[in-house]
Amino acid sequence: MSAAESDSEMAAGSLERCLAASSLLTNDQRDQLIAEVTYFAAWHRRDAAKAEIWFARISNPEGLHLVERLRVQAAIDAAGARFSEALERCDQALQYFHENPSGSRGPEAETGWLDWRQRIQELQAEPANSVN
Repeated sequence: MSAAESDSEMAAGSLERCLAASSLLTNDQRDQLIAEVTYFAAWHRRDAAKAEIWFARISNPEGLHLVERLRVQAAIDAAGARFSEALERCDQALQYFHENPSGSRGPEAETGWLDWRQRIQELQAEPANSVN
């Protein structure tokens, strides 16, 4: 098992333990947790169908911070090979950072989104995904 696979399995186990204890969370906290599970299923497992099922369990998607919602939806789009939509969501997040600089976290978050946008473009360019 590679280090990345080991990290992914450790993350999956952590999310499962959090879900098991989620009855102790408020609705907003549970929605945040489900958003993380959704992102994990989409981006790390590449399972758009399962991610969409998890996303539907979020009781108030509009209650998520805009950037968090864009992150989850971009991951679902990328997992479903809807790369144009995923890239558009990345662009929306980047626009948010330009319009709402948030101190020292802003440039770091923007860099992360730029890197992620590039990774989505690389996925889009892979031969198996060239039908888009």
